[in-house]
Amino acid sequence: MRTTTFRRMSGVLFVLAAMGLGYVAGLLTPVAGEPAATTGAPAGALYEEAWQLVDRHFFGTLPPTRTRTYAAIRGMLAALGDQYTVLIEPPAARQ
Repeated sequence: MRTTTFRRMSGVLFVLAAMGLGYVAGLLTPVAGEPAATTGAPAGALYEEAWQLVDRHFFGTLPPTRTRTYAAIRGMLAALGDQYTVLIEPPAARQ
């Protein structure tokens, strides 16, 4: 009886250890097709990759490149959470 319980417990521990090792290996291994910014490439590469995908797959008319760029910059600055850090577009800055 004790031998059966010991075998069963050691089997369960082995399976748990294998699952844990698999989990850790998955965390440490880069995934194929992962976005550029998470693989060590510059953030600009991720931005370009995202817009290339939008250009290829978007149905409808895209706004001009300048409009999209300013919107992306505003989004990046908004992520800072600082109400005083804003983009002043060139026409407004000249005034």
